[in-house]
Amino acid sequence: MEVLGVLLPLALGVALSSIPMTVTVIILLSPRAKASGLAFLIGWVIGLAGVTILFVLGISATSSGFGLPNQTVVGVVELMLGVALFGFGIVLIARAPRGEKKPAPAWTKRVANLGPLPAFGLGILLNIRPKAIALAIAAGLAISSVRMTTTELVVVLVIYVLLGSSTIAIPVVMLLFSPEKTAERLKRARAWLSRHSRALSIVVSLMLGVLLIGDAIGRF
Repeated sequence: MEVLGVLLPLALGVALSSIPMTVTVIILLSPRAKASGLAFLIGWVIGLAGVTILFVLGISATSSGFGLPNQTVVGVVELMLGVALFGFGIVLIARAPRGEKKPAPAWTKRVANLGPLPAFGLGILLNIRPKAIALAIAAGLAISSVRMTTTELVVVLVIYVLLGSSTIAIPVVMLLFSPEKTAERLKRARAWLSRHSRALSIVVSLMLGVLLIGDAIGRF
């Protein structure tokens, strides 16, 4: 399906978002790792699927009764999203910290003490960050701009959610089945993210910005 050409990179962008990945690692290194980690994963999947479906339905409903939206309009919105994401990447580059390394943000300590219910709620809430909303809109536009059967739509959504949740689901599942080995890997992952999270955000934002701008130009 041609829609996957745009949707898979968007899902990869969701999966490589530094904040959810960092939160996952912190929770999985906490005293209530298994229960809170699983709750966070469930909340994340529900939040990602819910927000994406909401935009798919909303975009379809505003285009002549669940028909295909005007491709020029889709292109304009994609162009705006692409420029915003690319600009965000440039801002991150411009504001890169200089000199001594800053201490970990205060929120990381609060995340480390989360129980299952707050972790579940956080998983949902992280899907309504500005960047997450931008990606959800882009995914909704990509899905809504192609005519699909109900089965195809479900398959596309499942693929998107599974790939977008992979960087959270894999460590959670690994911890459940092999806690000791996974704990060591999580410690290394946390150290890596603390050093490279900004660079990861820059690369992902620039990549998605170029992708959406290119797709938008093709719609005019």
